[in-house]
Amino acid sequence: DGQRGWSASLTQVAADPADAANQVAVFEAATDGGANRALLVPQGATATLFYRFRSEVEDPNLRDWWAGLSDVQVSGIGAFGDFEAQIGLTGAIEPLRVRDGVIANNVDADEHLPLTWYKIWAVVNNAIDRYEVYVQGGSRTQQTQIDIDSNGQTAFVFRNSGAATAANDLIRFLVKAGSGARPGPVLLDDIYLATGKNLTDPTSSTGTPLRIAEI
Repeated sequence: DGQRGWSASLTQVAADPADAANQVAVFEAATDGGANRALLVPQGATATLFYRFRSEVEDPNLRDWWAGLSDVQVSGIGAFGDFEAQIGLTGAIEPLRVRDGVIANNVDADEHLPLTWYKIWAVVNNAIDRYEVYVQGGSRTQQTQIDIDSNGQTAFVFRNSGAATAANDLIRFLVKAGSGARPGPVLLDDIYLATGKNLTDPTSSTGTPLRIAEI
């Protein structure tokens, strides 16, 4: 907490189980934890948030973890209502899930395999309060745009814009994780933000977008 711009609770730094030379953030706790850090996607702008995450437990009942963007100054570990773009894992449900404001719920969007690093690209349009999500990892050996399993919809509405769009800057990267029943751990690394729609892989390409956080 307080290091490199982070506000964090019940979050540790440890070696990556897939690469001991790399350090990652570990979210594991017997109660609610989380972290957040400043960034900026101005009202009316489009940007791409990139990060990698990995669940270290095979039983989905043991993890509950979400990451995304917020338009408020988060207090403490934050609340789920602070999210606008929100992607992650719900305890007891295996698939990767994404929040949609019109459906007003978290929806199944793609596979999720434990003990596997996944890359996430969230392309956020802060003019119309919509976002698209692309994934690579597990059986998705190539970058793949994901959709709502039930209807094929690929554009997700901000959590709090189900009734109407709101003219707000997005100002925080936010993670919420864990509980007494679902302690994790889940790992996080390589957080980047790019202007516009940018689907390059900042962990492997040249000319990388702005790295907003270092673990």
